Amino acid sequence: MLVASQVFEAGHPDCQVRMREIQLADPLGPLREGVVDLQVTEFPVDEPDITIGPVALSQRRGMIVPSGHPFAKRDSLSVEDYADAVMIPLVGDAIPQAWLDHR
Repeated sequence: MLVASQVFEAGHPDCQVRMREIQLADPLGPLREGVVDLQVTEFPVDEPDITIGPVALSQRRGMIVPSGHPFAKRDSLSVEDYADAVMIPLVGDAIPQAWLDHR
């Protein structure tokens, strides 16, 4: 089965796709520094030096938990369900303010 990068490269032989993981601590840094030419990221992005292109994919948020976690057997969760859950926080000077406000 071909992956999206192979399909793109087949149609654009002068281009090469390399995947790179973007760290949450500095989600827009590699784009700003020219380390990456294109980034698929989560909205909202409200940065004066970043141009937003068309939406490539859209899906609802999901939560990842171990199979033994109480949330694992639930079909859905509300914001109130998260109140006592330990979460990975978004912190740091490089986190876009729009992301922090959105969450």
